Amino acid sequence: MKIVTQTDVLAEVFGENEAVRMLSEIGYDALDYSMFQGVPEENGDYKEHAFRLKQTADQCGISFVQSHAPFLSVLDKTGSIDEKKLGIIIRAIEFAGILDAKYIVVHPLTLKKNQKKTNFDYYNMLLPYCKKSNIKIALENMWGWHEGHVGHAACSTGDEFAEYVDMLDSQWFAACLDIGHAGMKNTGSTVFEMIDKLGSRIKCIHLHDNDLKDDLHMFPYLGSIEWSAVIPALKKSEYEGDITFECDANLRKYPKELYVSALKLLLDTGRQLAKI
Repeated sequence: MKIVTQTDVLAEVFGENEAVRMLSEIGYDALDYSMFQGVPEENGDYKEHAFRLKQTADQCGISFVQSHAPFLSVLDKTGSIDEKKLGIIIRAIEFAGILDAKYIVVHPLTLKKNQKKTNFDYYNMLLPYCKKSNIKIALENMWGWHEGHVGHAACSTGDEFAEYVDMLDSQWFAACLDIGHAGMKNTGSTVFEMIDKLGSRIKCIHLHDNDLKDDLHMFPYLGSIEWSAVIPALKKSEYEGDITFECDANLRKYPKELYVSALKLLLDTGRQLAKI
């Protein structure tokens, strides 16, 4: 298993190219490119920016294996797909394709009605761009906020998540299991039920810890998720992907002078998890 982490906080603080260099020097095997707030540009050209970032990674001897599309609802006020917002997701797919990432995580839409059909239409609108950029989309299990506590959202149960992946072309769509999300109570499935139901549909993961109540994105072993049981369950499901951390919310708690030390600890934690 490769040990992978996101570029989010380091890129924000030190710039993207320096973040790539730093994570390579720390010893990570590969990177998860974060586009949470949007698709970056260089002199108004997002493709040129992607090419330059890929060049930096190549020089550092490190690759991008997955990416994350912007946190964005592509729906307008009527519940229809907004073409302008859809265009942002398409640009993210093209950007990640230039980075030669295998997967880009695109959140499913949580709706009160017509949720399954709307998601089916949405993902199939993106399919031609996946083919053009030679990158697969990974759906992620979400969570919602209901009456003061975490609750159900799109793909938050194993049955629904499997159903959504199965309704799409398996050559271009897969599951990204967010272990932190699945570990929270009241989402509809336990993390073990999720792994058991999804099985080989899981092609990538987001690994982080929490207190089982809130989405805290902590380093493993700082929360309550049972890693000694979760990792063997993943391996039993024949998961062949990477250990990809999504713990930058925890990293933000440290002063920037300790980022490298903290990320070394996270890397060592990944190596230990892979041995379980």
